[in-house]
Amino acid sequence: LPQIEKVVATTDNAKSLKRAMENVDCLMITASNLFTDHRENNLNLIRCARKAQVKELLFISTVNTGRSESLPARENQETERIVRQSGIPYLILRVNLLMEQLPLFIGDTIQTHTLYFPAGTGKVSFISASDVARAVQTLHIRHFYTHTIYTLSHSISHSFADIADMLTLISGTFIRYEHLENEVFRTAMTRLQLPEAITERLCHIASAIENNEYDVPDTTLHRLIKEGAED
Repeated sequence: LPQIEKVVATTDNAKSLKRAMENVDCLMITASNLFTDHRENNLNLIRCARKAQVKELLFISTVNTGRSESLPARENQETERIVRQSGIPYLILRVNLLMEQLPLFIGDTIQTHTLYFPAGTGKVSFISASDVARAVQTLHIRHFYTHTIYTLSHSISHSFADIADMLTLISGTFIRYEHLENEVFRTAMTRLQLPEAITERLCHIASAIENNEYDVPDTTLHRLIKEGAED
């Protein structure tokens, strides 16, 4: 295994960032902004990377269908613009919602026998974090940092009613899907003492799902995984 040097830095400390960027060839910005706005952190990282003459930049973004109801998607669009203007050869991966994030949206549906979520009939082309990692590995090995943008999504989309049906088959217990109005969902999250900022972001994402902004079937991820397995 190659020698790995661990460097601790904070994105609001220019001195520690400068130390972290020494002899770095590729900066990968992969932190999820599902619950946290990372725009300022990302800007500091990119500025430091430019000064350190980092050769390549990878940014994990969000699937993009244009003007979005999703607050995280809009924030990532801003960071994408900064990446494109950085002058560093970049690779932007527009990633759909992860299957691993699904429990954060639907809670313990097995206990309640009901999946409550304000998504209407909207669909999502969910993918897995492990598949994204495999795609990143393939692209990084092949040095695809040529001002390129890929969409990583599943070829099949599912509604939350579909998810309820799948949970019914897996658990052996009937699970039904019940659409909630966004404000009802917001009130429920507030009663659970979820922080207001996180509740706001969840409501934005729910609106985007209902508008089918995450219904983005694509075969690129499958192709990259297949190509990586053949290397």
